[in-house]
Amino acid sequence: MPKPKKPHDTATAFQFINSTSQGPSDPEARKRIRSHVMQGKNRRRPRPAMPSWMSGDYGRHLPVDASEPAGTALSAPRTVGTDLSLTIFPDRMEPYMVKDIVDFLNVVKKALYPFEVILAPDKREQFWFNNLMIDSAYLHAVIFSTEAYYATLRGSSSSHLAVKHMLKSLNIVAERIASGDRDATSDTTISAVISLTMAAFFYGDYEAGEMHMEGLYKIIMLRGGLASLRGDAYGIQSKACRVDLGHALSTGRKPLFFADGISWDSYIATHAPIANFDPPPPRGDVVEVVNFVEKLDWRLVNIWRDLHEFAQLGNLAYQTQRQLQHDAFHEMMASIHYRLLHLLFSDSAADEAVRLGMLAFAATVFLQWVGVRLQYQRLRESLEAALRRLKNEVDDVPPWLVVWLIASGSVSVFQEVEGTWLQQWLDDTLKRVGVRSWGQARETLRGVMWIDLLHDRPGRAIFEDAMTRLASDAAVTSVARKA
Repeated sequence: MPKPKKPHDTATAFQFINSTSQGPSDPEARKRIRSHVMQGKNRRRPRPAMPSWMSGDYGRHLPVDASEPAGTALSAPRTVGTDLSLTIFPDRMEPYMVKDIVDFLNVVKKALYPFEVILAPDKREQFWFNNLMIDSAYLHAVIFSTEAYYATLRGSSSSHLAVKHMLKSLNIVAERIASGDRDATSDTTISAVISLTMAAFFYGDYEAGEMHMEGLYKIIMLRGGLASLRGDAYGIQSKACRVDLGHALSTGRKPLFFADGISWDSYIATHAPIANFDPPPPRGDVVEVVNFVEKLDWRLVNIWRDLHEFAQLGNLAYQTQRQLQHDAFHEMMASIHYRLLHLLFSDSAADEAVRLGMLAFAATVFLQWVGVRLQYQRLRESLEAALRRLKNEVDDVPPWLVVWLIASGSVSVFQEVEGTWLQQWLDDTLKRVGVRSWGQARETLRGVMWIDLLHDRPGRAIFEDAMTRLASDAAVTSVARKA
């Protein structure tokens, strides 16, 4: 097996974590951060900029035209006063719609990022409100998304009004493309199609979502590809990737972007600042997991290292009250998911199980919504099948890798583990390792790959349920022996 490529000596290049006003919370963390800061300052040469994975800067060299086509920048009309209800929109709006839209966009903004508590504020989000005032296609797309969202909360199907606004948005986009309108590939047109695509997948209409996704892909290719969205004011590049990835996880189809020329080099572990820290080496059971993973396909090993590095970054940011940068967060989302989704190991049960386990774990970090568990049906089915195959075909799987795989799947995509063969495998494995407290289990899981902020609550519930079952079984066995 080819060896994973050695990280380049550019670890201090990545400005990923910003300090909040509160600063680090413990002396050891402050010491590590000071050490990292001084290492960067002690280098005489300037720190190079972090290459963009989504724009093709890292591992590939593609011509890029970052500018938006001439004439596609639309100016926002002035609002009348400061009340959004008095804003002049490009189409007729009922007063209740304005309030519903504002509430909906605020919900989406918070729900999109499970990491919101440690993500630095993203000033670009305001542009998504501003677009409502300058583009009718985007306005109707958001009205559709809003109406469909509230219909879902009520437990009803999308209303006739919601469908009407969806069709209006699609017709406007189609007219722009058919007429060769210069706004056909504008930021706001792309934003409209992203909104329609995201809404379709969120509400489980995969057929419509796939059609929207294909249309979005064609528009972005007409624009010049994902790289043409580099540095856009609205964060369109990352949102386009997000819906593409959601489409792939939901349907089992390959992502449309990055089908060719993908870089398999390590990305995060090469550049993240935590690479300059000196974390303690893995111990005991974790060493067994690391040694097992290191023997897998070298591309998978590089992704494992990146995702493990990101988990450490997330824990460090949370513990020291630091903040992650949105751009870096999205670059990591793309680099991890696209590489995992463009791999397939039909001839190796171990590689395929670890690949899908990492996808499930990464989805909880980058793609799940806060308070809403997205049903990535195909990922759930594929992971369960891969774990069954792993159990039947591989004898030397480290027990803590089994625990991590089942826990990651349970936190992410499995709807119900209790009463299934997965529950029995988890219980048997926990009994085998002899762990008795959540603190012990958590410490080992963190050594494998774990983010406290996201995984502690559901992970603890999974563990304690297992401990309750094991205690009950032990009590029954004891009574039977006495009898």
